[in-house]
Amino acid sequence: YDRQARRSFARIDLKAEGVPAAPTLLQFRRRLETHDLGKGLFHRPHRRHQTPKGNQWYFGMQAPIGADRDSKLGPPVGVTAANVAAITKTAELLHGEEPQVPADAGSTGVEKRAEIVALERKIDWQIAGRRSLSKARAEGAAKEARKAVEQAKAAGRACVEHPFPLGKNLFRHRQGRYRGLAQNGHQRYPLFGLANVVIGARARVTA
Repeated sequence: YDRQARRSFARIDLKAEGVPAAPTLLQFRRRLETHDLGKGLFHRPHRRHQTPKGNQWYFGMQAPIGADRDSKLGPPVGVTAANVAAITKTAELLHGEEPQVPADAGSTGVEKRAEIVALERKIDWQIAGRRSLSKARAEGAAKEARKAVEQAKAAGRACVEHPFPLGKNLFRHRQGRYRGLAQNGHQRYPLFGLANVVIGARARVTA
């Protein structure tokens, strides 16, 4: 409530009503953690780990999420250590009715994974091509056509990025505050849930 954006979103008017005291907010947070109430917003899949990115090593976690291409809403969210490959969580991010799934190049070969094969569903996987292969192509019409295909794939994947700037810029959540995955996860579920509320509200306004 110390930021205008948060007060406006929560519809808190400091002139007309009081704000819960810090112990009350802490008790509420403890109840969320104790009873895993964040699961009510999303499917919840330990500790954070180091992982290399380029020539740098980072210590942290990641939140693999899925998003519906039409509504832009992100139904499931996962919380994993940074050294866990996102492709291993793909099956958990499916809601069961998607005929087509776009994903980045890190998901190459996902259709062959045992947990995906076990779903016994026909899914049109739109996996991004690796950039190194694209650059290696000879200049010409074939390369331009392939570039257009990859741009179309990227447009389909873009909706999954929408909740992240909302969490970082609107709700000011820029880094994990805890060492353990469980506590960070309890923060992520309401955060992405609130992002869904904002995305849904914007869709209704523009409809």
